[in-house]
Amino acid sequence: MRVEDDDPDPKAPESFGRQPRIAVVYLDGDIVDGRSQKIPLLGTRLAGSYTLRDTLEQVKNDDSVKGVVFRIESPGGSSLASDVIWREAELLSKVKPVVVSMGSVAASGGYYSAAFGAPIYANASTVTGSIGIFYGKADVSPLLGKLGIKVVTKKTAPHADAESLYRPFTDEERVELGKKIAQFYAVFLDRVARGRGWTIEKVDSVGRGKVWTGTKAKEVGLVDFVGGFDEALAAVRLKAGLPPDSAISELPSEKGGLLDLVLDMFGVAENVPSVAALPKALAPYADALAPFMVYGPDQPLALYEGFGLP
Repeated sequence: MRVEDDDPDPKAPESFGRQPRIAVVYLDGDIVDGRSQKIPLLGTRLAGSYTLRDTLEQVKNDDSVKGVVFRIESPGGSSLASDVIWREAELLSKVKPVVVSMGSVAASGGYYSAAFGAPIYANASTVTGSIGIFYGKADVSPLLGKLGIKVVTKKTAPHADAESLYRPFTDEERVELGKKIAQFYAVFLDRVARGRGWTIEKVDSVGRGKVWTGTKAKEVGLVDFVGGFDEALAAVRLKAGLPPDSAISELPSEKGGLLDLVLDMFGVAENVPSVAALPKALAPYADALAPFMVYGPDQPLALYEGFGLP
């Protein structure tokens, strides 16, 4: 007869404190200035520059984070917000191993945010590139004219109402607008050139709004590897000297806005109608109005329209 203890005392852990881990930072949605949020009625997710900046700084200063996968699923958006994210990602990459993983789309501002010098992984079918800037506004004056509505404007300077929706740009304003676009495009080219170690001329040769699949982007040098999230995660674990089963943490944490809170209180947060649920006759108008809910008429955009706002 043999007697055994079927409830042995647990062993004390070999170490205390937070274990070494990999942080996965998500840039998910249209890039905007400010905080990340969702627009439930449009089914739109917005990636805020303040939120991404704070998150990247957080993992940079967290000693338990030994490496970072920067996962990008974005068609771009505000060029200024993209630059803020690019800068913070560059600072992070000087301190810890970082690998970029592109999802189905990481174009325009999404590529801008990725081009800070870290290795870039893209799927074969990832839509990327779209290095360019556009700028414009809607002009509703013809519609108002048909409706018999007259707009009277009082202004303090000849071009004070240049961004107004109630008149077109003048020829002089179009010239100035072109200069402004060229300035922002030059900054975009500079950021990519610094990150990829290229000349401005080389970046421009694959820029000017050209769009590439992941496979083609690898051929022209815009990405380093054709591979998915698993490959990017394995690469950063190797760079950080961590085992294949090391822990990961996902950031930033999901926090809904006021509308999300109200909808959740009434139990409808998971079933919010989106543009797709609207009658067909109304859907095009919702599509057209969506950008005006997010971007101001005076905001230069690095946004690939094929995957932009609904």
